Amino acid sequence: MSTVSIAAGAPLHRLHELLRGAAIDGFAGVMSEGLGAALRSATDALAATTALEAPWDQQLRHFRGGLDRFEERGQHDRSKVVAHGLRIVAVCGRAAAAPSGGRRRVISGPTRAPARGARGRGRGRRARLRVLRRPR
Repeated sequence: MSTVSIAAGAPLHRLHELLRGAAIDGFAGVMSEGLGAALRSATDALAATTALEAPWDQQLRHFRGGLDRFEERGQHDRSKVVAHGLRIVAVCGRAAAAPSGGRRRVISGPTRAPARGARGRGRGRRARLRVLRRPR
């Protein structure tokens, strides 16, 4: 994996700034004029200068495909595309911020959501509440 620069003016930084601007105030900026073209050019520049590990290279290509008809989409669909781009930029940014010592950090894939029985949900929570109730 090549080094991804997070310096100002770098393709990753430019894409991050565009996505962040679109996502503020509950994704209110996704309907701004010219956002699709700007995102496409920033994504193309990032893809041309950066080699990502699988599956993030595929995710970047998928994100770029979602930008092809960005202007024809509604606010909800545009918000989903922008959120996808923010996830990709977050992973690339973590990889770039990793120390460049002898070992490199490899981004293996998307993280998984916690299982349904995670703390505070399901049967375990009811059992804890029963313990806290006072006997009658």
